[in-house]
Amino acid sequence: MYQRNSTPFLMELLAEFRILYLTGPRQAGKTTVAKAIAAERGMQYLSLDEEAVAAAAHNDPHGFIQSFTGQNLVLDEFQYAPELTPAIKRVSDNLPPGQKGKFLLTGSADIFSSARTQEALPGHMARVELWPLSITEIRGSCFNLIDYLLAGDFSQQHALPELGREQLAQILLDGGYPEVQSKSARGKSIWFKSYIQGRLFKDFETLYAARGNTMPNCKL
Repeated sequence: MYQRNSTPFLMELLAEFRILYLTGPRQAGKTTVAKAIAAERGMQYLSLDEEAVAAAAHNDPHGFIQSFTGQNLVLDEFQYAPELTPAIKRVSDNLPPGQKGKFLLTGSADIFSSARTQEALPGHMARVELWPLSITEIRGSCFNLIDYLLAGDFSQQHALPELGREQLAQILLDGGYPEVQSKSARGKSIWFKSYIQGRLFKDFETLYAARGNTMPNCKL
């Protein structure tokens, strides 16, 4: 398990916003981060990728959300039940002004990128995109290049990992997906082919459905 440098920032946002939506590509580590935050903050974790959970959400969205009254909730793979949005908005509208961090939503299909869904939760939600592992995360460093450059004090010693050309080239070729880091060259190639095929057929269809469209039939 890799330590994600964005976790403290996500915790800060949960202390300021009622709802946090964590999006990003599949296998970037959203579920791992969400579970870690849920454990640390004492939030109830549910995955809408599970058939029984998704069925309950589809059948009675408002009743589903109301059944967790008094609990802060993590809803993983939220793109599978976008109809929960009005129920979440109702709960968020009725929260006391000082209550934050009620919902942490995650999804690989960013259903809140459309104007219609953005209007559903105006001012209630912070949106953050989680990317695959950075070089510093892969190497186990907490160095933040952006903060270092903005500080402008280059005399201070930094914790940027020292890498040779071959090491850097290999990291760039491998990419930042946690799942591929320990695989062989052949295993990585097969993983990426499977990943691309799975995302084209599954995530695109989910995104079309979330926007009320039917994905056209096409051959790849």
